[in-house]
Amino acid sequence: MRFRFLLPLLTLTLLSLTSCNRSSGSTWEDVKTLGRYIQRSSRMLFKSDADSKLISDREEFFEPMEDEFIPLNQSEMLAAEGALSNSRDAPERVIASAHERDIPNIESFKNPTNELANIFKLVHFHTDSHVLQEREFQAIVDNISKHMRKNKDLYVFVLG
Repeated sequence: MRFRFLLPLLTLTLLSLTSCNRSSGSTWEDVKTLGRYIQRSSRMLFKSDADSKLISDREEFFEPMEDEFIPLNQSEMLAAEGALSNSRDAPERVIASAHERDIPNIESFKNPTNELANIFKLVHFHTDSHVLQEREFQAIVDNISKHMRKNKDLYVFVLG
């Protein structure tokens, strides 16, 4: 009687072990997937036509935006502007503010009169070169600089 009971049990055990080819890695993945489903309140388990996506809402892609941008106060902005340094290439100069020197706006500039037109002539140079190649253009720029040294209140608007 013992043998009758033991033989079917042994046969069933051997058949169940040989027919199952699951590795421990795939079992662990199944456990993790089940944990995700349980975490999502099991709503995917009971849907008949549900896809296997773990994201159910578009908002789950975006993290909460907390204190991402904090605007500066006026006093902090002034302190930050003072901390900015000038370029290393340009020499540091003290320039008076616009209300002290009355720098004209663009609309205030006019074409030079006949007298000034002889000094302020057009100068052409290649855009990939900062050096004037022709002697004529160098002489024009030299005359302009001499005239501007004599007339300190003269402003030039350069187009290029």
